[in-house]
This record gives sequence, C-alpha cells and structure tokens, in this order.
Amino acid sequence: MPGPRRSTLAPAALLVALVALVAACVPGADVRTVPLGEVEPLTLDAIDGRTRIERFDPPGAGERLQLQVGALARNDNPFGVRLDRVDYRVVLNDATVAEGALEPGAFLEPDGGTAPLLFPVDAALPPRRPLLAAVARAFTGEPLPYRIEGTMRFSAGGHAFDVRDGTLLSGTILPRETVAPPRVRHDFESSRAFELRPGVPVLQISAGVSNPGEIGYLLTGKDVALRMGGVEVARLDVGPVPVPAGAERRLELLFYPDRARLEPAGLRALNQALAGTPTDFEVRGELAMDVLGVESFPVPGGLTFDGFVHAR
Repeated sequence: MPGPRRSTLAPAALLVALVALVAACVPGADVRTVPLGEVEPLTLDAIDGRTRIERFDPPGAGERLQLQVGALARNDNPFGVRLDRVDYRVVLNDATVAEGALEPGAFLEPDGGTAPLLFPVDAALPPRRPLLAAVARAFTGEPLPYRIEGTMRFSAGGHAFDVRDGTLLSGTILPRETVAPPRVRHDFESSRAFELRPGVPVLQISAGVSNPGEIGYLLTGKDVALRMGGVEVARLDVGPVPVPAGAERRLELLFYPDRARLEPAGLRALNQALAGTPTDFEVRGELAMDVLGVESFPVPGGLTFDGFVHAR
C-alpha cells in the first residue's frame, strides 16, 4: 500500500483532507472516501507536577544541569490521530541547552484526547553568565523561563501532517527543592596534631562534607573556631570548597595555635594532643552555601562538629 501523504500545517492554519477508509484489505473490497474536514495542529500543555529542575552544579562544582519538562499533547480534531515524532530544542533564558527527538507513536482520541510527553535535559551549560545566573536565581524562588521549540508530525487516515518549526510550548520552571544544607562528619583517622617546625604546632581537623540536595554550591566559612579544654585555641576562615549535588568532598581545616596566647586549659589540651593522647575538640563557626555568587545561603546552625585529635 502507498505510504502516508504529508501536509504542512502552520500553527494557525487549517487544512481540508480526504481520507480513504478501506472496508477490508481483500480484492474487490468497497472503498469509501469521507471528508476529514478542518485539520487542527496538535497543541502541548505543560504538566506542572512533572516540570522541574532536578539538579544544578554551577561552575566550580560540576557545571551540569538536569531538568525535565512534562507536557500533554492534545488533539482537538473530531477524529483520532497518531503522534509520530517530535523534534525539539529546549531553550532556557533565550539560550538553547538541549536538542532531541521523541517518537511516541501514541494514539490521541478525538475531541480533546491527550498523550503525555517528557522532554529531558542533562547537559553542561554553555559558559554564558546571564544563563547561569538565571538558573541559580531559580533556587531563590525566581522562575526560570523556558521554551520548547521544534516540529511535530502526526498522522490520520493515511495522511501525515507536519507542524511548522516554531514554539511548541513555553512557561517557567522552578527547582524541585531549594538548596540543602551540607552534612558534616568528622574524619578521625585523617585528623592529626603535629609541629610544622619546633614551636609551631598545627592541628589538622578533617571532615567529610556531603551535599544531599540537587544543586551544587561553594562552601565558605567565617570565624571558624577550634576549642580544646573548653577554651578557644585557634580561629580561621574556610573555603571556597566546591560540593556538587549529591556528592561528598573532604574539608581540611588547618589550625595554627599561638602558644603564647593560649589560656592554661587550652595549652594543656594542645600539649596532650601533641604527646599522642586523643584529645576532644569542638569546631564552631559561620558557614554559607554560595551559588555562583548570585545568592548566598547561610547554613542553619553554622559549621558544628566534635571529635578527637592526637599526634600520629
């Protein structure tokens, strides 16, 4: 049998087509020609619950974006059609970030029949500051504009129709969740007390920092204090430390206590650790999650963990 004939539909254009309905595929079968009438192009409607940013790692923390746009293809014709193919481009903040093709092969019932579609994006973002900033701002609650551009092909009764290249769907998108605070775990085996040279003590406090969320960030700390023997023995600033979404990184804090300024309790604790006895400590300080320099989110409770350290 001959293949389907193709027509081109402008977004607002209407065509009149005739379809041959074959009563039976046997010799001598009756063939009736019935008018289809006006042929409307298929339309796409966003599915809010399936349109979201899944993950974003800004430069320095992975440089990757994962998102999805869920849509319903809708058929407003008084006859059923099959959605054969969608060639698409995903545009964010006027920058194309992904291209692809779908071949759903889905049948759409007449008079409002629908079929679900999913447009996925998993790509490294182009190095464009406005785009990166717009994506980062989405995690502060500012919606990110998107467009799905491309063409659609659908068929009915032996005819194939191509929707002219253009905007198929547009809207805004937000992340599934906001920036998630890091989880900090003291690494006892990697922590140690030593002297860089005679009279210059160093306390190396190691910790694992994991990011349970869907957006990467740079960790920065200010006025992070190390307390031993119940008193402060040293202080420093931290970062920036890149922590991609869903990843874990090592945090190395190098404290340099000044013996001449230590209180007696602090000096005893320091000498004890340098002598090889596990000595308890506390780390306390401000900690923030920086997303591309666009927004900084304070970590609730700051940087807080306890442990033991000694010479090895």
